[in-house]
Amino acid sequence: MYSLLEPIIHWMFKKLLLLAGILLILVAGLWVKSEWATVSAIGTKIAEVEQNIASEERNMTGYLRDLKRHDPENPALKSLGTLEEVAAAAEAIHKRVAAETHFWHFGFTTQGMKYNSTKAVADSARRTADRVQDLKNSLMGTDRPVIQRLIIWTRDSAPIAMGILAGVIIVPWILKGVFYFVLAPIADKLPPVRIGGDAHAECPVFVPSAVSHTIEVQPDQELLIRPEFLQSSTKPSKKRTRWFLNPRLPVSSAISGMTLLTSVRPHEEKPTRVVISSTKDALAEVGIITIPEGSSVVMHPRALAGVVKPLNSPVHISSVWRLGSLHSWLTLQLRYLVFHGPCALILKGCRGVKAELPDPNSARLLNQSATLGFSAHLDYSNTRCETFMSYFLGKEDLFNDQFAGENGVFVYEEMPDLRHKSGLTGRGFEGLADSLLKVFGI
Repeated sequence: MYSLLEPIIHWMFKKLLLLAGILLILVAGLWVKSEWATVSAIGTKIAEVEQNIASEERNMTGYLRDLKRHDPENPALKSLGTLEEVAAAAEAIHKRVAAETHFWHFGFTTQGMKYNSTKAVADSARRTADRVQDLKNSLMGTDRPVIQRLIIWTRDSAPIAMGILAGVIIVPWILKGVFYFVLAPIADKLPPVRIGGDAHAECPVFVPSAVSHTIEVQPDQELLIRPEFLQSSTKPSKKRTRWFLNPRLPVSSAISGMTLLTSVRPHEEKPTRVVISSTKDALAEVGIITIPEGSSVVMHPRALAGVVKPLNSPVHISSVWRLGSLHSWLTLQLRYLVFHGPCALILKGCRGVKAELPDPNSARLLNQSATLGFSAHLDYSNTRCETFMSYFLGKEDLFNDQFAGENGVFVYEEMPDLRHKSGLTGRGFEGLADSLLKVFGI
């Protein structure tokens, strides 16, 4: 019972994590929007308040002039710098004048007018200082607590997040239905693609894959190998770094990982022995396909671990586009890279690499994500996978590769590596990126 519920629980847990992620993004967006609006409002308020403060502080000059008129000998009046200090000084002067003024001085006497004048200055300065302080305090307004804002934003974002989650769940289902029942049958009815090549040329020879292979590099040959696949070699051999598998295809070489290769050549007129094996991937095995002169093989560069080629001659790779083929557009494979002989390709594959000869009487089907390459003259096409549920649940790709013809081989890895799985709806953005690489035959 648990084995039946386990995938359902796992699926629900992943969707809950996705919902939490969507909510987090929406809440973060609302927070940024709120903070931006708050900052803008505060900026406007600050400019307004600062303008009012500047207007009030302009009155300080008049108050200082009046204070100095009433107490010209007071040295403290020369160091007053703020309205608060001016107001305190005015109140102190008025308090002293009030203490010196008797009741009969009020009215139109000189002492009475001095009392009234200092009182007016002290009151005006105090009112202005208090007004400026109130304006400054208004800039320190309080806001809602962070927890309260988070609760409100989460509540407001929940319906949108649920809608997005529903779209994320349902849209791939709809797309898969459209792809399987509408687009895939069209590909079934299209004629196969033939890249070219000579059907009467000698058939490539494949050496079954193993954890390691020993290669004898002849004096007239050069081995270009990824450093992580070079396990051992003869010391007198000449080694240097090659930037690209083929300088004419730097982008394809870079994206497929065939850059910064180690070049191995014999030191003298004797072959040098090299052992090829993956030193990084425990599941990787290597196989060798020898392409005779006049023969050609379509190959995904990602499958390459190295190449044995003639000395002082670049690897002959041609680029073939099929922009006018509806079949190529449906499968998003518009460009093919063709390796021409004589050379030997060292292929890597998860748990092994295998080669088959097509049956002359009936086509051979192969999981599309496992295909590594095929003879260029074979009829290559795609057919819809047999069962919808296996495609819907991600067990199979939408298309199976189909090969037909004679005197050729097709090569595949025995366990397709999930890191290289293609398909627009299979793995989200990773699937889309794989599809874009597939367009360029990579």
